[in-house]
Amino acid sequence: MDLGTAEEASRCPVLVLIVGSAAKYWGGD
Repeated sequence: MDLGTAEEASRCPVLVLIVGSAAKYWGGD
């Protein structure tokens, strides 16, 4: 899971938080 680049994070911080939380639940990278 490598969707959160610096540019992406700047435009969509909420999405990054969601993806990060989901990754923790799934136990993925």
